[in-house]
Amino acid sequence: WGDCPNHFYCYLPCSDSQNGTWVDAPGSFYNGLAYCEHFCASAEEGGCEYLAMVGKSQVPRANFDNLLWAMFTVFQLLTGENWNNIMYDSMRTTTPWASLYYIVVILLGTYLVFNLFIAILLDNLTGVFSSDTQDDDDDDDDGGDKKQEQQRGGSPDAADARRRRTTQTEVGG
Repeated sequence: WGDCPNHFYCYLPCSDSQNGTWVDAPGSFYNGLAYCEHFCASAEEGGCEYLAMVGKSQVPRANFDNLLWAMFTVFQLLTGENWNNIMYDSMRTTTPWASLYYIVVILLGTYLVFNLFIAILLDNLTGVFSSDTQDDDDDDDDGGDKKQEQQRGGSPDAADARRRRTTQTEVGG
C-alpha cells in the first residue's frame, strides 16, 4: 500500500468480508493496521466501495511538486533549517542518489549566501569609514584644535594661557 495519493488521508482497498474490521497495513500510522469501511459515492447500485483508512499520506511539507513549494524548499535548504529531514524525505521517495543534490545545494548555496553577506557588510563599512575620514580631513585643514576651542567657548589664546597656568602649578606645587 506504500503509494498513497497526494491528499490528506490515504485509503487502501479492502473487501466486503473485511468491512468493519481492522486489516493489516504494514507501515500504517495506526500500529500497522487500517479500518475497513463502506463508502458510497451515489445511491445507485455499484457506486459503493470498501476502503480502509491508512492514515495521513506521506507527502512532506517541503517538496518539489510545484514552483511555489520548490522555492520554499530551496529557501529552507539555504537557511539550513531542517535540511537533513528534507533530504531524507527525498531519498525515501526517489532514490538515495538524491542526497548528492542536497549536498551540492548546501555547499554552493551557503557559500554564495555567505559571500553575499560579506560583500554587503564590507560595502557598508567602506561607506562608513570613508565618510569619517573625510570629516577628519576637513577638521585638519581648518585647524582642528582652534575649531574645538572655539566650540567650547574660548579663543585659541585662552587655551595657551590655560596650558601655561597648569604647567606653572605643576612646577611650583
